[in-house]
This record gives sequence, C-alpha cells and structure tokens, in this order.
Amino acid sequence: MHYSTFREYVIYESKIFRRRYGINRRDPGGAPYSALDASEAASTRNLGVVMEGATDREARTVARHTAVALGLSAPSNARDRLMFHDTTGLLTEADQAELMGQQRPTDVGGAGIDRYMAAMASYEREVSSRYATFLGEVGGIESDDLHALIVEAMASGDPHELTQWLDQRHGADAFDLIFRRTDWRGPDGTTTKG
Repeated sequence: MHYSTFREYVIYESKIFRRRYGINRRDPGGAPYSALDASEAASTRNLGVVMEGATDREARTVARHTAVALGLSAPSNARDRLMFHDTTGLLTEADQAELMGQQRPTDVGGAGIDRYMAAMASYEREVSSRYATFLGEVGGIESDDLHALIVEAMASGDPHELTQWLDQRHGADAFDLIFRRTDWRGPDGTTTKG
C-alpha cells in the first residue's frame, strides 16, 4: 500500500516538495498536519500513525488469509507463535501482554532475535495498538467502515467520503478537529488555529 498511496507534489518558492501523502499533508516548511502522539499514548490522532496502522491492518489480513489458504497454523514454540500471531493479526491478550513487557529496540544491542522482538513489540505499542484504539474511539461499532474509508482515501487521495463520514458522526469539520495541529500552517504558509 505504501507504493500505491496517493502523493501530491507542488512547487513552492522554486522548490518541489511533497504536500500530500495519502490523507496526510505538510505545510511548506515540511511540518505534518497532525501532531506527534505522546510517547505513552494509548490512542492516536497522528495521521502518519493512522495510515501506518491502516496499512499494517491490511497486510495482516492478507497474511491471515494466505495462512488459511495454505493450511498454516501457529507454531508450538512460544516465540514463533507470537511472531505468527503478530503477522496474521491474531494477537491474543496474552500475546499483547508479552509484547508490552518487551524492551524498546534501543535498549537491545545487536541485530538478533531479541532486537527483532523488541522492534515488533514497539511497533505494536506505537502503531497497531494505537490505531485499533483510535478506530474504536472514533468509529465505535462502525470501526471497520472507518478503516475501509481511510484505506480508500489513502489510495485515491480523495478524503471526501472519509470527511463526510466523520462529519455525520462527530459534527462539522470533524477531520480537522480530530487531527489538525493547533499551529498548523496552511498551504500558503500562514498559521491557522483550530
């Protein structure tokens, strides 16, 4: 999905820059539309994390269907089973607890399996888990619909259906209210408050 995600490039002050990527955008100085999440946030309002989470959810779905089609099942070895569950999007509560207890990748030396497990745990904490929580908070019982609209808007570059869906459920300008940084600088470089 990364390679098929919509991109928009413009010339600004005689330079080419990528103004939009999927549903995210940048101001002329390169700053993203939404703020970074706090390091220990349980959810996200960062469009980069939302798009990464949506992409990963799609990849896990493909992996899960492939595993089923090939008759693959989770290995008996605990570590391999955890990796299989992560890849196929079938993490149990026990798996998630195991991942949450892992060290951060920067705390693990080398490039071996321990570092891989730490990176997998970090990704689950900082992207997948936050995205799932975001879908539940913003989409509620319609979280699958919200996910599909996000994926569609990422690929097409047209956020109209997504913003309309959000407005119908959360009020006018919901996309901006949910995602926009308070110091966002619009396409012309002027600061907008929101």
